[in-house]
Amino acid sequence: MPKNPLPHGAALSVRLERAAQALDVSVPTFKRWVDQGLMPRPVKIGDVCLWPLDELHAALHVCPRLGETPEEDPIAAAIAKVKRGA
Repeated sequence: MPKNPLPHGAALSVRLERAAQALDVSVPTFKRWVDQGLMPRPVKIGDVCLWPLDELHAALHVCPRLGETPEEDPIAAAIAKVKRGA
């Protein structure tokens, strides 16, 4: 059996409250960012909605910096980059 590549207790994905907490924002702010396309939509497994941490990380890094203009679809580009392994 292969070894677990994650450190003990590390998560691959998080629920809504922890996703907002990871970005140090309120749940309503995080939901608004998802609705605006600034953060990725969740993965739904059964009744549970999860945000993959690698997608949150990628989305954060393609958001415009203060004074910059946003790209066409930064979330789609970031998620595609993660899926390519880049």
